[in-house]
Amino acid sequence: MSRIAFYLALLVACGSRSQTPKDLPTLAPDLPKPDAGAEATPARVSPPRKGTGLTPELVAAVGGRQLFIEEFGSLRLNAAERRRAQQIIADWATAEGIGVLSPELVEAAIARGAAGTDATGKACGPPLDRTYAIERWVQPMGAEGSITARVDCQASCTMQLEIKLFAMGTEFYSAPFDPGQPWDQELAKRLPTVTDNGGHERYGHANNPVPTAGVPRAPTATDWYLDDKAFADGKAAGEARTCGATDRPIAVELDKADGGALTCEIASATRYVTEYDPKVNACMCAAAIKLEKPTANRSYYLYRGQAPEGQVVTKTGKSISANLIGGNEYRPRGSSAWILRGTDSVAACFVARTQATAYDEEMATLDFDATGTVTKATIGDLKGMLKPDERACVTKRLMTIRTPCPDRFAPPGQVRITLEIREKS
Repeated sequence: MSRIAFYLALLVACGSRSQTPKDLPTLAPDLPKPDAGAEATPARVSPPRKGTGLTPELVAAVGGRQLFIEEFGSLRLNAAERRRAQQIIADWATAEGIGVLSPELVEAAIARGAAGTDATGKACGPPLDRTYAIERWVQPMGAEGSITARVDCQASCTMQLEIKLFAMGTEFYSAPFDPGQPWDQELAKRLPTVTDNGGHERYGHANNPVPTAGVPRAPTATDWYLDDKAFADGKAAGEARTCGATDRPIAVELDKADGGALTCEIASATRYVTEYDPKVNACMCAAAIKLEKPTANRSYYLYRGQAPEGQVVTKTGKSISANLIGGNEYRPRGSSAWILRGTDSVAACFVARTQATAYDEEMATLDFDATGTVTKATIGDLKGMLKPDERACVTKRLMTIRTPCPDRFAPPGQVRITLEIREKS
């Protein structure tokens, strides 16, 4: 198969000078709040011109599809700087001939999802993580794929670039990257030099079948690269329960002004699925400003959130395994996504049981209103798995589920209720 056919059939397989990190600015502007019609606003597209880096076959395979730019979260950048990085990538991609949605509008839509509001600012649906927000708000804007850039450092550093079309595949490119240089200049310099490295379905530049020579990095480097060691365990961890944290970690960035005043924002943490509810994050930021005593001008803290509930047992000491399964991970085609904050266990509904019960499951159907709230929870239970009081308890839990803000209508949600009771080991 020719390379052009390969791309077309699969698509694809698989400013100003910056200062050193310690002197970075501390304030990030609020994202805009697009109105109800903002999703339909066409992307800013520059006149096509000959670019460098991407292969002509890839550009042809992408065709007229519009892509969005994912966060450039692998460096020690604040939110405003990450938005600037997205625009640098968008400008380069546009020059290459690829259509790109406005990063400003995309991030505003994702922020709306995190806040649990509709396009008018009205409460609608639960707070959404980035993946859900993209599905609910960004894909309807016309996004048919994404461009993700990140820096990976081992003994040396490279920039990995992934160009993805939804349900079709991803093509991988890479280039050397020096995190010791001004990040914006380095990003703009390296994007036009990316080459197809053949790293399909592989992550980390050391795994690429076609090696890319990286920029050596000293083990003691204090550069832009955001490695795991950048995050400290902070004193404010004890405030997590008060702030309403669940089991997701919370990553914050504290910036210190010349006079010592601290500002806080949510940090990029690409290796973790971190908290996205803005109310929880704002509460933890307030606690971090009060309790942490950073010495650097930019510091990072990771709070581990709340541990999952301990093992629930019956009144006769037997172990209970009972869960609600569905949502996004196991969503049947044509059914609605749904979210249950906190643990999905309903084990507490079965503490009165005295006998062991073999694994069994039943289905439930959820009906949602225009705000994403459950209006009716119907448990099938044709086999009689649940006793009347257990059914009432599980139903009460089902009624707390929410679906992302519905688009015109909300299809029913499907829930698997599982139960097993066994002797405690």
